[in-house]
Amino acid sequence: MDEAVLWAKQNNLSIMRVETQNTNVAACRFYERYGFKLGGFDRHLYDAVDTDQRAETALFWYLPLG
Repeated sequence: MDEAVLWAKQNNLSIMRVETQNTNVAACRFYERYGFKLGGFDRHLYDAVDTDQRAETALFWYLPLG
């Protein structure tokens, strides 16, 4: 993640966004510890997926790079 943040800053980006599923608790905890803030969710993002993933909710995390 450090390398991705460095790259984003070097390319003058102001924010990073990552997406994970509500069932991926380890990823959610990592993003929160790293400083990302939960900014949104989508309950229907995976509706077209023909797997058990359809029941998952997409979570969108944001990290300002200011």
